[in-house]
This record gives sequence, structure tokens and C-alpha cells, in this order.
Amino acid sequence: MEKKSFIVLLLGFFAWTFFVSSVFKWLAIPSFDRLFTTIFGELNFLNNLLIILISSVIVYSIVWIAMKRNKHIA
Repeated sequence: MEKKSFIVLLLGFFAWTFFVSSVFKWLAIPSFDRLFTTIFGELNFLNNLLIILISSVIVYSIVWIAMKRNKHIA
């Protein structure tokens, strides 16, 4: 990953963390952890394992798609 792409990825992460998540909270849109708690119920070891697995697949897919698109542009 190029330095510029990595910086853009970090800026997007910080923008999500500080700006978008607070806007979602202000609009009463449930967050990611609230969504999983609603779907899976009270957290225990198995639920935590499923949530980590699902989150890892989602994050890996997003990064893979971003890297794939970056190769086509360059």
C-alpha cells in the first residue's frame, strides 16, 4: 500500500471515529456494537467469537476491495 493511500485510510478512520459516529449517535442510529448486541443477545464467549469473526471478514473485505481498486487506478 502506498504512503498516500495509507494516510487516506487513517484519515477516513479518524473521521469515522470522531465525526460520523457522533452524528449517528445524535440521529439515534444504532452503532455497530449495539447492532450486534441486538442480533446476538447478551454477550458471552461464543457470541464474542462470532462477532470478531464477522467483523474480521467485513474489515478484510473492505481493505481487499480498496487495495484491488488502487491497483487498477495505478
